[in-house]
Amino acid sequence: MGPRREVNEHNGYHVLKQITLGETKLVLRSEGSPAPVGFSISSASQNCEGFSAQEFVRDNGHGVLLPWIAKLTAGRGFIDKSVAPAQPVQVRAYSNWSSATGTGAPGSVVSVAGGRCGPLVLKFTPAPNRNYLARLSYPGDQCSLAIMDATDPDAPTPVDAEALNCPVP
Repeated sequence: MGPRREVNEHNGYHVLKQITLGETKLVLRSEGSPAPVGFSISSASQNCEGFSAQEFVRDNGHGVLLPWIAKLTAGRGFIDKSVAPAQPVQVRAYSNWSSATGTGAPGSVVSVAGGRCGPLVLKFTPAPNRNYLARLSYPGDQCSLAIMDATDPDAPTPVDAEALNCPVP
């Protein structure tokens, strides 16, 4: 299996390739960090209300790490949801992580580092018979949530989305 196919097996690409008339799909995924990301969606009319229970995904490094290492870090790489077309949808992504190094003998240095991303919330109105990708990525030392029209997953395009300032879940 080639590197691109290995990535596509774990990132929802195959879901985005399938168009079902009358249905709108939303794939939620993370890219660029192995930190778990909690996604939730809401179709409530009130901003920042009515979110579903968080479901977690993580980038397992497929296409970056050696395949056998990526399999060792296996986890859920994406979530796919059906959403109502022509009705606003809010997408929330949130992540936090910690790590520790240098444990052991007296005199050793211990370093605990951690971070948080979000909550980042975008609101958009999906069109019928389209597929969308909500992607939390980690460019540099920051995180970013983007909504893309991925009806053609080989050439996703940004959609108009409103950033919302919602409290930490």
